[in-house]
Amino acid sequence: MRPRSVAIIGVSAKPGSAGRTVLKNLLANGYDGLIHLVGRSGGLIDGRPCLTSVTELPSGVDLAILVTPAEAVRDTIAACVARGVRSAVCFSSGFAEMGDGSWSYPRQVEWSHVCPPRGGWTLVPGTAVQSG
Repeated sequence: MRPRSVAIIGVSAKPGSAGRTVLKNLLANGYDGLIHLVGRSGGLIDGRPCLTSVTELPSGVDLAILVTPAEAVRDTIAACVARGVRSAVCFSSGFAEMGDGSWSYPRQVEWSHVCPPRGGWTLVPGTAVQSG
C-alpha cells in the first residue's frame, strides 16, 4: 500500500489526539503525498486546512485513516465510498473489544456492509481496509 493521497478523518486540533498523532507520524516518516484533514471544527490544524465533512474531499483519495468514534464509522465509510476513497484504516475503538456487548461482532458485520461488493474492500476495526 503506497497511497498518493491520505485523508485523516476525525482529526482535531487537540494536542496528543489520535488524528494529530497520525499526522505527526506521517510527516516524521517522510510521507510526501497529499494529506487531507477532516474534522468537525474545520479551520487549520498545524497550518493545514481542515475540512468539516468527507463530502468536501476530492474524489479518489487513496487512503482514509479513521479516528472517529465507533458509532460514526458506518456513516463515515459510506461517505468515503460515495467520494471514491479507495481504501481505509479504522483506528476507532468501542467495538466488540469493549466487552459490553453494545458493539458485538454482528454489529460490526452490519456496518461493514456499506463497503462496495466489488473492489475488494474489507473492513475490520483496527486493521487495514484495502480495495483491490
